Amino acid sequence: NDTIAGDGICTSCKRGFAGPSCSPCECYFSNLGCNDSIVGSGYCKEGPCNLGYTGISCNISCCINGTCASTTSNSSCVSCKSNHYGPNCSQTCCPSGDCINSINGTGECTYCDRGFFGPNCDPCTCRNNYLGCNEGLSGNGECVPGLCLSGSAGPNCLPCCVNGVCISNTTSNGDCTRCNSGFAGPNCSQCCLNGQCDNYITSDGSCTICNAGFTGSDCHPCTPQDCLHGICSPYT
Repeated sequence: NDTIAGDGICTSCKRGFAGPSCSPCECYFSNLGCNDSIVGSGYCKEGPCNLGYTGISCNISCCINGTCASTTSNSSCVSCKSNHYGPNCSQTCCPSGDCINSINGTGECTYCDRGFFGPNCDPCTCRNNYLGCNEGLSGNGECVPGLCLSGSAGPNCLPCCVNGVCISNTTSNGDCTRCNSGFAGPNCSQCCLNGQCDNYITSDGSCTICNAGFTGSDCHPCTPQDCLHGICSPYT
């Protein structure tokens, strides 16, 4: 009332303002807008807020891991994102698969991603198998029976005989069947650093011939005592 005789009291408010003093509305994320007018509350009109917000000003985030009712008076979750469950969608479930992800869900896994197994979809213990692992909810995580990748053996196709050759399948015990050059014995251990040895799994790793400048059964460095007419024998 802005006349000479007026009392300065608001008689109406512009859009977005409310109350006796026409103060700015406090409504943020609502398509309905604020309850503006002289008699308005200045807050959001009662009803739905934009998705993910609640409260009288539609400015409070709700149900971070899902979808909430998103109204001015209801912030409860109505659905959960993948791998979340419970009334507030705050519990995680089955990160390596799918689970019953609802507000009333149990969190049980319903499907495992490739390479995971069991009721909790744990990582398979098999890594080096041509046929992959026994995966899925009912799997045991071991390798599917058959061939392992070269250099691995056993139910889980673990590395075998690093310095030689082993039988690479799921029923093999991983024992060495042949050694690489410079290795010998049942475990293909290193042999004769300064010469050559018989690289058989039945060999004891003894030197058979030495490199130049070395001699003896252990191919040790030549000494004056080892030399004959200035020549050091490479033979053991």
